[in-house]
Parts: sequence; structure tokens; C-alpha cells
Amino acid sequence: MLGDVPALGLFLGGLWLVARGLEEDTQAPLFLGGVCLGLAFDAKEFYGLAFLPPLAALAWRDWGRWRSLGRSLLVFILGLSLPLLGYLALKAVILDGLGPAVLHFLEQKVLLRHEFFTPLTVGRVHGESFRYLLTHPLFLTALLGCVWLWRTGGLSLGRGLWVANFFLWTLVYFTAIFWHRFALPALFLAAPLAAALLCRVVSRLTIGMTPRALKWTTAGLAAGFFLWFYPVTGLDYMKSIADSRDQPPMLVVDYLRKYVPQSSLIETPEYELAFLDDQHRFHLMPAFFFIESDKNRVELLNPRNSPYDFNQVQADVLILGSFGKSIFARIYPPGRVARYWRKVARIEYYDIYVRRSLAPTAKNHRATMKGGAALRSPPQGGL
Repeated sequence: MLGDVPALGLFLGGLWLVARGLEEDTQAPLFLGGVCLGLAFDAKEFYGLAFLPPLAALAWRDWGRWRSLGRSLLVFILGLSLPLLGYLALKAVILDGLGPAVLHFLEQKVLLRHEFFTPLTVGRVHGESFRYLLTHPLFLTALLGCVWLWRTGGLSLGRGLWVANFFLWTLVYFTAIFWHRFALPALFLAAPLAAALLCRVVSRLTIGMTPRALKWTTAGLAAGFFLWFYPVTGLDYMKSIADSRDQPPMLVVDYLRKYVPQSSLIETPEYELAFLDDQHRFHLMPAFFFIESDKNRVELLNPRNSPYDFNQVQADVLILGSFGKSIFARIYPPGRVARYWRKVARIEYYDIYVRRSLAPTAKNHRATMKGGAALRSPPQGGL
């Protein structure tokens, strides 16, 4: 999940750069756009679809000018290839060889094929996906923006590339399983299309107004559009997005900063904690494990067939969350955890343990965390 945001940002940035290169007929934006799209693929592999529209746009622009077409394609593909080769090299290092790396990639795509193009893979479409997008104000406004650009002749090659991606990722979501995050590419692509239309509407409505009236009218229209896209019932949700301090991962980080010395080594399979806490040392489970899933089951596989004993890490603290107690329970079996570790706190769905050999001898106190049980916890200043 953590890869969705950087992947989306890299995808949008790469698309903007490629569109600029098409508009200006320059090579540098094409190269940088290819790099960004390649990095987006590294973060989330389904962004490989984003490679196709730029190739089609370049062919459309330079068809018949073969030298120019070859040069543009070479520059764009060179930009793409750098992060892709780095990605392949990293997988080869993790999986001990280029062949296993390629095979692992292909196996993953086969196992996850049910997530996309569901009419072909599982023989059905999810009506919820259609209902979600076709009732979304931002998406509907973007559709009107596309019609406006087409009717007014505003579809330049760069804008056409953006619109083509908008419809491509809409189609992807319509044929994907019903996860809201799969709609993010289409909705973010919709934003500038909707904004262009709304700016045009505002300019039409405010023609001939005095500066004072223009100011108040613009502010009122902006507020109206905001409430249209984000109804009042959703403002509390927006607040929770802006302020994440009361979310379980941040509660765990606050607990660690209060009770666990920075020199302590923390073992965990919960990657979000290592991402959010830059004050402690974390040891994460090996990267060569991967999850195999289909529409009926989820299973953890070890392609190296290498055993992993988390006790040999000699960590001071163990934290198990929703992953550690479910799909990764085979790596952190409850029996071994109970034998060698003592639970000192529970924060929502996170369990925090210390080694039994490090159990504090001083008198402990009890700490109650929001949403968690009151359990014995290390005294402040040490384990």
C-alpha cells in the first residue's frame, strides 16, 4: 500500500513531462518522463500500462518521419529502461539470479491476474466500480471537460495524451476488482480536466463584473465547487486524513518514542512503522518472501527455501500487527513468540513484546493507550 502514493506521483509527473515533450518537440522531457514512468512501474507494476499511450502518441506525431520517430522512441525507451534494469537487478540480487528474478516476476503477474481485466480472468465485472466512478462529481466534471476540449478544438497532442490516459485508466478500473485505490489514477487524471472546465465556466459567469463583485463571486463559486466535490459529510474524513496522530501506527510510534530507547533494535514485519519512525532501529523480515493470492486464498511463499528465525536477530523489541498475526504468522509462530517474548502493550491491533531475557526487574507501571488495553509496559527510560 505504501507504494501507491509515490507510484501515482511518478506516473502523473512522467505523463506531464512526456506531454510537454510532445508539445515542444524536445527530447529531454521525453527522457525524464520515461524515467518517471519506469520508477512508477518499480513502485507499482500495473503502471506498466502507462508505457503504451506515449509510444502511440510518438508514432502518431512522427509517422512517416522515420528518423525523428526513431530518435524520439530511443530517448523515451532509454529513460524507461534505466529504472527497469535497476529493478530487475535488485530482484536478481534478492533471488540469487536473473532467471529466478524473471520467473518470480512472471509468477507474481499470473497469481495476481484476477485483480485486473476481470471479464477475461474471472469472467465477471464489478458493478460497484461502475457505480463509484459514474456517480463521482470529479469524474463527471472531467467527462464534461473532455467534451468541451473536443468541441472547442483544444485537444492538442499533449492534452490528447492526457485525455487518452484518463479513458485508459477509467477502463482499467471498470475491469478491476472493487478497490477504491485502483480508481486513483483515473480520478487524479480527471482533476486538471475538471479544473479547466470550471475555470472556463467561472470566466464566462464573471464577464463584465466589477473587481469587488468578481472577488466575491469567484470565492462563492470556489466554495460551491469544493462542497460539490467534498460534501459536508466528508469533511470529518478529510480531517482524519490531514491529522493522522490518532491512527494506530502513529500511536505505536508515540509509544516507542516514550518508552523504548533509541538504541534498541526492533523486529517487525509491519513496514509502516519503519517508514513512520526515524528515531529507532528496525529489522524487517527478509524481502524474498512474497504473498501468493488468487480469488480463493492467500498464501506466503519462500522462493529461496531459506528458513528465517527471527529470534536470531537478537532484537530487543518485537511488534506484530495485522500482517504479523495473519499472513506472516508462519514466520512469527505464536508458540515461539509466547516462549521467548513477553507482551507489554497492545495498541489497537499491534502487540508489543520484549525479550523475556530483558524483562525489567524494576517495578513497572501500567500504561493505557487510546483504543488499546491497559497492559504492563516498560518503565520510562528503559526496557
